Amino acid sequence: MIIYFVRHGETDWNVKKKIQGTADIPLNQTGINQAKALAQELLEKKLQGEFHVVRAYTSPQLRAVKTAEIVAEAMGVDSLLLDGLKEMDLGEWEGSNWDVIKDSYGETYERWSENRRYVHMPGGECYDEVLGRTLESLEIILAQETENVLVVSH
Repeated sequence: MIIYFVRHGETDWNVKKKIQGTADIPLNQTGINQAKALAQELLEKKLQGEFHVVRAYTSPQLRAVKTAEIVAEAMGVDSLLLDGLKEMDLGEWEGSNWDVIKDSYGETYERWSENRRYVHMPGGECYDEVLGRTLESLEIILAQETENVLVVSH
């Protein structure tokens, strides 16, 4: 079994360098085109016998869901939501950008950047929590599947 990991396509907040986190930002047209291009490339590989998946799993956030739907439809497979695949909760920092965060949160940002695994940003998660729920999601996939799958996340 192979698990193929895909990051969602572009959003307007990606272009603006805004921190998305749990904000449910949809794909922009470039992101939709990226997902379609990926779907076409994987379909060509599938037709050549070089790529095969039985299912797609996705974060429940719009940008990942749309990416997964486009690819899954091209592959002729179902797309299933797994909450544990969602983007990191970046709390109060969502909607801002890293330069503003560095200036506005000074010491808190420094503590977080030095030990992201265990330090929470204000109102958000630490990397250890993200890792835990992501691994739980992968365990669910491994328990349910015996063939190749695609995972769309962040």
